[in-house]
Amino acid sequence: MPILFILIGLGISIFTLKYNKSKSFKKTYTIVFGFIFSGFALLFTLFTAPSAIKEYYETRDIYNNGEYKTIEGKIENFDPMPYSGHMHESFTLNGVSLDYSDFDESYYGFNNTASHGGPIKRNGQQVRLSYITHEDRNVILKVELK
Repeated sequence: MPILFILIGLGISIFTLKYNKSKSFKKTYTIVFGFIFSGFALLFTLFTAPSAIKEYYETRDIYNNGEYKTIEGKIENFDPMPYSGHMHESFTLNGVSLDYSDFDESYYGFNNTASHGGPIKRNGQQVRLSYITHEDRNVILKVELK
């Protein structure tokens, strides 16, 4: 997503250079703003990308090596996330608490809530889940509906 902001900043500068023929201060300001905006977005990307890539590969390796727990049963205490977001969807399965959100991608794993078309929809639903515990949070890696 930060790459989008880099492109927006560059787009502002390039568009202004190409299509604004005036020699006003506003033109110069807009060009400089676009490049500075892109620069900050680039720095943000350079600082955050390595940890995101590391987390992705860690999660992939855990999944591929089968280093996760699997539980099966009926969903209990289901608390759906509202369509507008701003909270996690949560439930328990065989005493294990799990939560996720479409808007929180802080660690790679399942994050598709019921309000946005996700497969986990209600109490009593029979599922099998594969998950890991990461920083005191259970992260779902695989969802199987029964």
